Amino acid sequence: LWSIFQTEIDRREELRKSRAEVARFAGAVRDGLDRDDLREAATQLAAARAKYPQESAWAALKAEIDARQAALERKAAIAAAAESIRGRLDRGIRAAHTAEAEALLGTYPIKQVWDVLRDAAAQLDQARARYPGEGLWETLASEIAERQTQVEREIAEIVRACADILPLDWNARHLADARTRYPGEPFWQVLQ
Repeated sequence: LWSIFQTEIDRREELRKSRAEVARFAGAVRDGLDRDDLREAATQLAAARAKYPQESAWAALKAEIDARQAALERKAAIAAAAESIRGRLDRGIRAAHTAEAEALLGTYPIKQVWDVLRDAAAQLDQARARYPGEGLWETLASEIAERQTQVEREIAEIVRACADILPLDWNARHLADARTRYPGEPFWQVLQ
């Protein structure tokens, strides 16, 4: 009779130990997830599955790892898209000015810079469509709008300060090109 009791006690003790080890493995996986260390979380999960292959908790933990991986990839893609837009905006405006380095003093590459601004806005629209609901897009839209306001001030100052007919004519041609390409821009009325 005592051997039956001892067998049951031993069986329950083994069950308790295995439950504690399963909980330890699950905690280690969650710890990796909390630190965004997905490699560690996956390693712990693999070790747990190898030791306790029938445990039902592993599927939920695998789903958490996969979800976190997807979230981190999305976050990285969003950051890369924002950085790309900012970089192309900065490089594009610099390139527009550099391309017109031989232009007359008192001129501004209006159409080329406007192309860069509109390209940045289009890239932002594409990023918003691909990753909707991100607050970063509003920040980026504000940065583009601020940059456009700065460009508008620069253009207005250069045009107003233009005393010679040649630079004025050059700016007028660039403005006409920009108006043709981007009709309806309120800023064109300011320059007119």
